[in-house]
Amino acid sequence: MPNVLIFGTSLDPNSKSQVLAREVAQRLAATPTPHALVDLRTLQLPESGRPGATDHPEVAALRNQVSRATHLVFAVAIYNYSVSSAAKNLVELLTDEVMNDKVVGFLCAAGGRGS
Repeated sequence: MPNVLIFGTSLDPNSKSQVLAREVAQRLAATPTPHALVDLRTLQLPESGRPGATDHPEVAALRNQVSRATHLVFAVAIYNYSVSSAAKNLVELLTDEVMNDKVVGFLCAAGGRGS
C-alpha cells in the first residue's frame, strides 16, 4: 500500500502552496492510504551545506519519514521563476539515499509576477 508524505514547503504565513498541501492531506484522509503532512513553517531546519546540517535532529526525523514513504508530494511556491529556497534546501538536506525509488509529485502555486 502507498505511504504518502506531503511537504508544504512555503514559509509564508499566507501560502497558497500550503493550502494545496492541506487539500491533498484532507483528500487522503478520506481514504485508507497512510499519509503525513510536513509543514516546513513548523520546523527549524538548518541551511544545507553547513557542517552537521544533515545530522540535525529535525533533518534526521524527516529522513526517517522519507525512508518509510513510497510517495512524496512537494507543494511549492514559485518565486523568481523557480521553487522557493526552502524547498531547495529541504531536497538538499534529505539526500539521495532516502529519496531514491520514490514516486514524486509536485503541486505548484504562483507567488507573483515572477512566477
